Amino acid sequence: MKKTTQILISLFIAMLLGSIYLKSFEDPRVLLSILFCLIVLLLRNRCYHNFEFFLCLLIFIYFETFYLVPKFGEHYNYKQFVLPILIIYLFDLFLTGKFRFGRYGGWVIMYLVILAFGLIVSTYRGQPIIFGIKEIQYPMVIVIYFLIVGGNINININKFTSYLVIMGVAVAALVALQYIFYDKFQFIHFEEDIQGQYETGIRGLRITLGHTLIATAAVVAFAKYLEKQGNIYLYTFISLLAYIILISKTRMLVMGIIMTSVILFLIYRRFSLKAISLICIVMIIFIFGITKISSITENKLVDVTYADFEGKSASYITRVNSYLYYIDQFKKSALIGYGHLSPHWKGSLATRLMEKGIHISDIGIMHLIYENGLVGLLCFLIGLVRFMRSILKREQCIDVAAYIILAFTTMITFDLFLGDRDILLFGVFLGFMGITHKANLNSNSVVNA
Repeated sequence: MKKTTQILISLFIAMLLGSIYLKSFEDPRVLLSILFCLIVLLLRNRCYHNFEFFLCLLIFIYFETFYLVPKFGEHYNYKQFVLPILIIYLFDLFLTGKFRFGRYGGWVIMYLVILAFGLIVSTYRGQPIIFGIKEIQYPMVIVIYFLIVGGNINININKFTSYLVIMGVAVAALVALQYIFYDKFQFIHFEEDIQGQYETGIRGLRITLGHTLIATAAVVAFAKYLEKQGNIYLYTFISLLAYIILISKTRMLVMGIIMTSVILFLIYRRFSLKAISLICIVMIIFIFGITKISSITENKLVDVTYADFEGKSASYITRVNSYLYYIDQFKKSALIGYGHLSPHWKGSLATRLMEKGIHISDIGIMHLIYENGLVGLLCFLIGLVRFMRSILKREQCIDVAAYIILAFTTMITFDLFLGDRDILLFGVFLGFMGITHKANLNSNSVVNA
């Protein structure tokens, strides 16, 4: 009887969420999301049985299936399925008394409160509340943290990270194939209005689709190599790094992967003069090799980087202008920020930037400071200090630490922590951080208590 009641209440929540979505997006395809949620709900026991695969499935959906599945209608909206699924599962944990906070639950709640406060601020500034709800729907998927720390689920972290590396390799292979035959045919369903997924600028053809996931797979593979799980992970790391350099051509990710690898080596391997010498030699060879490969393949990545150092490239000027604009706006509302303003509202940041001839570029966590002011920045810094301190004390599995360090080393121009594009990945790794401790670092499986 209790189980039947749980299912009926969960179905009601699913339909309620669906009705809200219908009013929010005016899109009948949301009915498909309700049906999908119900299927997932009814199969929840099987999802818990292979929870690691279920997490990868959610990541696949949240990344818009990497545009491998055709879109419905004008735009891709598969990631909208994820939040209703998470809410239903969390409600199920509440009903069964398995909800847990874990180590970082208080921080996640604090961030959710700040999101809600940002919604109030944006509404106070004149934006219709429905636009604000749309803006916070993706940051809210961080609640996946509670799904991981809640319940008596036997989570095999090594199994999940292995799945993630396989997914990263598969996506990289498919995109590389599309890169080679780009002029012949396209099996990846690019959209013209998806900025940054592919471009043919000064660096030549570059495809950035899924590059943050691929970079994550690279550092996780290196972590597994350090765990002595086989040389195959070293070859995987080198291959994915080469992909980021030659196809994605994303300099910050390249530097982030290299710095993360060095930091992981220094933290989780014994510090010695021999190790430092080896790292320096490898770095010199790597830099020399990349310069030669770039000249042979006419890859303009190095040339653009030189132009950045000289302050002449368009990407450098765009980022500097964007930073200056954000800082100027921050001074006007430093404490609480401007809230979660939608680009579809005429008073939003994106609209004003375009009016000034400035196009939005990837500028790290500045969006958080603009949206939530010093309050949001303080929340982030509290979490960041706790995360990094736990890693430096070697309280976390190296696989999990790899993502947090990558996010830390790239946050000048990327936000792998709280950015809409990657926050689900962060929530998953944060969930693993919330249930691991010194006693089980050498164990592949962690059971939530």
